[in-house]
Amino acid sequence: MLTRYYKYEEKLCYTVTINEGISKAKGEYILILNANIRKGN
Repeated sequence: MLTRYYKYEEKLCYTVTINEGISKAKGEYILILNANIRKGN
């Protein structure tokens, strides 16, 4: 798994950053996680 980080000068809303990440993704699958997601059993 490869992780990329992008830094923006201005503060962007969550939806914009998710859309930016998806448009820059190069893999076959995309997994979007938020800070409040927990792994279940």
